[in-house]
Amino acid sequence: WSLDHHIASDLSDAWAEALTGSFSPWSLQKGIDAEFSAKLRHRNYDGFRLSRCQCGPTSGFRSRGELANTDEEFYSILYVLKGEEIVEIGGTETFLSPGTILLWDSERPMKFNVRTDLEKLTLLTPAKELESVFPFAKERVGSTIDSKNGPGTLFANHLLTLESIGWQMEPAQLKRSM
Repeated sequence: WSLDHHIASDLSDAWAEALTGSFSPWSLQKGIDAEFSAKLRHRNYDGFRLSRCQCGPTSGFRSRGELANTDEEFYSILYVLKGEEIVEIGGTETFLSPGTILLWDSERPMKFNVRTDLEKLTLLTPAKELESVFPFAKERVGSTIDSKNGPGTLFANHLLTLESIGWQMEPAQLKRSM
């Protein structure tokens, strides 16, 4: 998906629809200008979804309305590759820069503010799947890990590998890799 194929008058609506289609229902804080650019690529894998997002500065939120329109409970693991983003969950702002991995969920209101051109990978995981291997996931929402150290390095490399070869794998093979 790319904004290249949309006319300037509907860029904000097109971007909000793309975010909703790739992640979950989102609303934009403000409109975007004609200079804004964005690209999204995602693939579904039997309940999992891996997305690559590239976009310019933008901001948005998930409030009660968006939460009510979310079909299922999930966790999202966001890995910033380039740029900067501020995410607010439960009144706590977290600054994300290249190498930061953040866990968020579909059950809490949140806001995002992309401050510079951003590139990120996001893995959406059904809540039950993640909680089966990480029972304290709910308590860790909003926390970050550094992809440059220890387990963060392993996890970041796993996400990058899934993204690089996942487009060619069959869904059943890929689910076993998650």
